[in-house]
This record gives sequence, structure tokens and C-alpha cells, in this order.
Amino acid sequence: MLMKQLILGPMENNCYLLQSQDNKTLYIVDPSCDAQKIIECAEHYFNFEQTIILLTHAHADHIGAVKELVNELNVTEVMLDDKDIVLYQSPENVIIPFWPLHKDLPQTTNVHDTADFKVISTPGHTLGGVCYYFEPEKWLFSGDTLFYRSVGRTDLPGGSDTVLTKSIRENIYTLPGDVTVYPGHGCSTNVSDEKKLNPYI
Repeated sequence: MLMKQLILGPMENNCYLLQSQDNKTLYIVDPSCDAQKIIECAEHYFNFEQTIILLTHAHADHIGAVKELVNELNVTEVMLDDKDIVLYQSPENVIIPFWPLHKDLPQTTNVHDTADFKVISTPGHTLGGVCYYFEPEKWLFSGDTLFYRSVGRTDLPGGSDTVLTKSIRENIYTLPGDVTVYPGHGCSTNVSDEKKLNPYI
């Protein structure tokens, strides 16, 4: 399966583009900003008939390009856990000065498994945080739940250190050790190394 990573914006967000096994769907994970760069990457490297946006959670720095991509790339779904819809629509979901309020955002559909990936519920950074697990490739897109030797913040609304730790221990650390973890910021890692070396869990 083809996968490309873009590092975008002032907070160096990771945005991932993946092609489905049947080569008909382009998945875009957490399109933070710079929609034109995402579109150029999609059109240069991928062949696809439709696009599905996969949001790991709804913080402003992970959704900034959603609206423009919906208008440009035949997006048929914007997946987001329903528990994060309030955050997605909140007028306080901003990071000034980098991400002002995203207005007129498209509707989302609740996360669900497909033939290409499984959805793993990992609340703690937000109420509706999820990871997307592409099992045959052993790729986990973890958003801001788990980073290289670190974890997501829990001091924002909807965050909980206890819940986040439980999510990681029960829903990520139980995956095979050689699963590669692709986080929302920073470099990739793997489940085995984080179990051994992450000081926060």
C-alpha cells in the first residue's frame, strides 16, 4: 500500500496520504493545513476515484484543510468519532494565532472499520480520540495519543491522564510489537519500543 507523509504548518503536524488496496480510495489522515500541498501530493502520487478523510480527533491543528479538500478531492466521508463532534464545532476550538476558527466545516460520519483499516478507540487526549490501524501493513496512525517516547496532552478540555494511559496500555500496547506508530507530530516509532522506553506509561 502506498503511503506519503507531509509535515505541515507551524506546529509541524503530520498528515498522511494512503491508497486503498483496491486503488479506488485515497485516505487522508489529519489534514492540518496547507490544503494545496495535500492536493498536489494526492494528484502527483495517487490514482483514486474518491477520498475519505480520517480524523484522529478534532483539535484545530488537525482539521484546518478539511473544508478545502472536501471541495477539491471528491471527499465522500469525513470520519470522526461522534464524541468529538462538540469539539469539532466549538467556537473555542482555535489555536491563536496559527489556527483561527474553522467556519462552515463539512459534516462528519462516525468512525467505522473498512476493508483497509480498523478503528481503535483511544480517548484521553480528547473524548473521541481514535487510532486507525492498517493491519496488513502493521501501520497505526495514532494522532496525538502516542508519540515517540511521549504521549498527548491531557490538560485540555476532554483530556484525562488516567483515560489516556488506559487507552494506550489496553488498546495500543496489546498490538504486535513490530507495528509502526505514525503520530500526529514528530517521528515514527513502534509498539515494542514504546512499551519498553516510553517514560509516561
